[in-house]
Amino acid sequence: MNSTVHPINQAALINLSKADKVAPIYAVGQKAGWHVMIKQEQASLVLAHEEGLQIFSTLSALEDYLRGLGITSFLTDVSGLDRNAKDRKTQERFGEAKKAEEYDRWFRQQVEEALNDPRSSIPHSEVEEKFAARRAALLKKLAKA
Repeated sequence: MNSTVHPINQAALINLSKADKVAPIYAVGQKAGWHVMIKQEQASLVLAHEEGLQIFSTLSALEDYLRGLGITSFLTDVSGLDRNAKDRKTQERFGEAKKAEEYDRWFRQQVEEALNDPRSSIPHSEVEEKFAARRAALLKKLAKA
């Protein structure tokens, strides 16, 4: 992968996302905060604005921003952080990344378990019918009260 880095703005990120051309998005941790990087074959793209690199103070702020654009999946990269740093902000970045990694691991495990569940599945129409009957019974009960 080439190490050329190109800045992109929010509109370009949205266009890439809509065109389904956003290959892995990384939340890159650094001492000042988190920034967005898209690694492509020829170059890396970083989200920027007029003043420079777009920095998010927390990983959850970056996540909220990406969700607002319809992007719901990204990887975390803490390779640029000094793991031995004593300052609070750097330690917070590691903590945020660790939480995100743990949640991702848990979620993937839940999906894997569901996919490997040997029990037979219940047809959607059967579930809908069952819960429609339960709703009707509850509404009837509430109407009498």
